[in-house]
Amino acid sequence: LIFKEPLQSRLPLLKNAYQVGLQMGDIEWGLTDANIYVLTAIQSGYNLSILSTELKAMMQQMRLYNHHSLMVSLLYNRAIVNLMEESNDPTDLELKGDEFASMSEELKQINIVNRTYFLRLWLGYLFGNYALAAEMAERRLEMNQKCRPFRSSSLANETLYTGLIAIMMAKKEGQSDTKWRGIALSGKGELEKFVVH
Repeated sequence: LIFKEPLQSRLPLLKNAYQVGLQMGDIEWGLTDANIYVLTAIQSGYNLSILSTELKAMMQQMRLYNHHSLMVSLLYNRAIVNLMEESNDPTDLELKGDEFASMSEELKQINIVNRTYFLRLWLGYLFGNYALAAEMAERRLEMNQKCRPFRSSSLANETLYTGLIAIMMAKKEGQSDTKWRGIALSGKGELEKFVVH
């Protein structure tokens, strides 16, 4: 399903998994599915105004159960706000006020850091800040050397956008660049594997 069907086809299933998880008392996976739903919705062009409303309701549940996925949801919420409103820096994911105060040790979790790098890479690419996007791509690649992420639609998108950034940077650096050309070709190979398997 992940690589053969459009991302949009996963949205009803993920939303249902979130709702059923809460109804059945499986809070851990219900709220984890909420985050997967939100990221998939962002990446598949879902209406951001509707998604913002849905995410706020999901975050209320995360706060109620003091669920670890709240920190990732706060990052997604910030990215949605940046996409919907004018911003001096739409790639800025700094959390404001109470959101920031609650971050402390959880920010150190690999998933949150990796998600931050990807969202900033993605927003950097969308808004033409290729230097920032390249920096985030390098940080993600360093993290992935230490712990290989599992295959998912998120990983496919991260690979795609890292490859797109690598192409932009190789073009900027010129013929002498081997680093970014190598990253772009590696990304192409990874994406081809996703399609075949």
